Amino acid sequence: MVASTSDELLSVLDQCPLNGRYWVVFGLLSAVGVVDFFDFFSVGFLVAVIGPQWHLTYGATVVELPK
Repeated sequence: MVASTSDELLSVLDQCPLNGRYWVVFGLLSAVGVVDFFDFFSVGFLVAVIGPQWHLTYGATVVELPK
């Protein structure tokens, strides 16, 4: 079925069932989001706790030193 307008295309997409591939992609994106926000939380916590003990400024915590 060829949809020629956006309304027809949306009606075709609305009639499509959600198969296993949809749920796998949804699960992977959800897992990536959880891990990504956990990383932000853990790094932010470490910077907030260790930064003052090591007398680091905000700039010093974000700058990577050359090796």
